[in-house]
Amino acid sequence: MGFGKPGGVVVVGEPYWKKEPAAAFLEIEGVAREDFHDLDGCRQVALDLGLELSWMRGSSLAEWDAYEMRQCAAVDAFAQAFPEDPDLDEVRARRRLQDESYLRWGRDSLGWAIWAFRVPAA
Repeated sequence: MGFGKPGGVVVVGEPYWKKEPAAAFLEIEGVAREDFHDLDGCRQVALDLGLELSWMRGSSLAEWDAYEMRQCAAVDAFAQAFPEDPDLDEVRARRRLQDESYLRWGRDSLGWAIWAFRVPAA
């Protein structure tokens, strides 16, 4: 099968759709609907590969917000440290667009889960 030792575990972190994404969200983020599955679709991909679900944990909304806001904080820290950087306006503009995208659509549409799948014993 190529996934490791029989009886071992494959751990995967994967985004998933919580609901159908808005076209504007897909465009801004540069992703396609087909790039991710819903939760059951993620599980089904692994089952189709012969793996068995052992454990899954989805991120909370607070964890997802914290992840996104750390990116805002990183841009802010960069701007404070390098106010004369020639790319700063572009970096800020991109971050503003991503903030809008996340708050308008992404927060409700996209989630993140960690999966553990068991490699079947030989």
